[in-house]
Amino acid sequence: MAKKTEWKKYTNEKEPDTCSLTKVQQYKQNREEFLTKNIPPYVKKKGDIIYGSRAMNKQLPKEYRRKADDYDIWSKKPKLHADKLEDVLDECIGCNMFEEQKQYIPQAKKYRYRVQTVTTGKTEADYTKPPKGHKYKTIGGVKYQDIKHQKKRLQEMKKDPALAFRLDKTNRDLNIIEAAERKEKKKAKLKDDGFTVMNPFW
Repeated sequence: MAKKTEWKKYTNEKEPDTCSLTKVQQYKQNREEFLTKNIPPYVKKKGDIIYGSRAMNKQLPKEYRRKADDYDIWSKKPKLHADKLEDVLDECIGCNMFEEQKQYIPQAKKYRYRVQTVTTGKTEADYTKPPKGHKYKTIGGVKYQDIKHQKKRLQEMKKDPALAFRLDKTNRDLNIIEAAERKEKKKAKLKDDGFTVMNPFW
């Protein structure tokens, strides 16, 4: 299990160039726990914003949450913060497990910076600059994309021909948000009518 991140100046000691097979296996088994323990505190420290599925899950009832794989992060300094996150995760795990990769997104006409595992190339965090007019909600000291703003962006993305390649994902997320909204409205109406609603998922 990864040690808890301690925010201190990094030493000049270099992590081992490669991780042992045992470390790699341990990481695979405890990946979600490791990422959840270390990435949100780093995002909080830097004042960045988590968006996408992890932001949705933070604001939706349990029954509407879906499996989220990597962390999508908005940052005014995406390359710098991606580089530093790579260092933080390597320090936490005790070897050179991660690397940062720059990728151009032609549809969005911007770059993103990925922190990924060296052995598999699996993305753990994706950094891009925030869009204009973005909004967020602070939960537990961490900034998350506001779900109402997320719905608005999804509606805009649905109409954008350049983003047709991800239309299925856009529709899926939009449907989830709208289904949760309908349930909340129904719950509020029942309450107004004098009924007590017991929902184990809230």
